[in-house]
Amino acid sequence: MSRKPLKPEMRKRNSSSVYKKALQYLARREHTRNQLRQKLLRHAEADEADEVLDQLERDNFLSEGRYLASYIETQVRKLYGPERIIAGLCHQGYDRSVAERSLREASVDWLARARRCYTNRFPEAQTMDDRERHRRIRFLRSRGYHEDTIRSILAGSCEE
Repeated sequence: MSRKPLKPEMRKRNSSSVYKKALQYLARREHTRNQLRQKLLRHAEADEADEVLDQLERDNFLSEGRYLASYIETQVRKLYGPERIIAGLCHQGYDRSVAERSLREASVDWLARARRCYTNRFPEAQTMDDRERHRRIRFLRSRGYHEDTIRSILAGSCEE
């Protein structure tokens, strides 16, 4: 079911309210253009939502770069590894090369993050049989860490 076209004076008033609604969404957290567009379509027609999004970008309230940095920071804080973060960004529609470049710009010490993730999950040092070792490897892989990082973590835990 489509909406009736708005009168010009209503369109201007509605455009202002859509802009305010968009600012309310952006005040809560960063959004991609597509995410914010989907939310604005609940309140406006497509062309009006696109105009508001263009204005938000010109005003620097909507920024893909800021969204990427915010998303990466949140995922790093949750102790996810680089592969999991890249997969999440690709799932949102970003190209893998853009995701990898944004991750490099974040300059995270992945070994330290992986070690913290590992010690949070496995706080006590214990001898590992093959089954336990594979369980721990699966855990770190599921968090998105690279094989060389996993090997370094497990080699360090065997020495302790």
